[in-house]
Amino acid sequence: MAAGLALSSCYTHSISRGDPGYRGDLTEYQVVNSTVGGRVSEADIQRALRAGREGAVRAPAGSRILLIQSGASTPDPALVSAMRAHYDVVPFSGVAPQSNRRQQDEPEGDADYARKMRLAAAQAGCRHIVCVWGLIDTNTEALPTKVVSWTPIVGEWIPDERHQSRIRLRAAVIETASGNWSMVNGEPFGNQSVAGSVRRRSRTTWQQEALKSEAFPELAGRVVRGA
Repeated sequence: MAAGLALSSCYTHSISRGDPGYRGDLTEYQVVNSTVGGRVSEADIQRALRAGREGAVRAPAGSRILLIQSGASTPDPALVSAMRAHYDVVPFSGVAPQSNRRQQDEPEGDADYARKMRLAAAQAGCRHIVCVWGLIDTNTEALPTKVVSWTPIVGEWIPDERHQSRIRLRAAVIETASGNWSMVNGEPFGNQSVAGSVRRRSRTTWQQEALKSEAFPELAGRVVRGA
């Protein structure tokens, strides 16, 4: 019995996993790659260094942005709402062009996707693109009541598991005209709950939505500050 009470499990998944069009997240290279045919010269590196000395790429408050949530056919409504507190938001698809089991020798495809994304932003009148990635870490721990909860019907209502969740967000802010970019990391947020089998699914969903309601506005604030 003691061994059974010590049972726990951990897993991590994308915030976009539940989207109907989800087939993996975008990679960083698909979003920020601006090289032609994957060829990088010393001159490219020096130009990037000069651009970096001008300061981090920042989308000014009140400007129009193309908002993408990596892996999702449309950004989460809570994310759109958080960004609209600072920007004129144009939501856009972040569905990966193919599974993330990409061949590592296909830089041309990544660069082409990044340029098409910048073209879409330009056509929408957006001077900047904001692409958001998010991961949710979940740890499930069996409680001492787990043994009792196996009792049919009655046991289904007994809280028998503790769920601890944490959300981690980051955003790439990309200048449409040049392709220059900077990365903003959000503050991790966590919570926990206890539930029985009857309420487990709804409780987990509530936990994740609660995390988003805290993390999205915090990330939006960091994006507008450029920090």
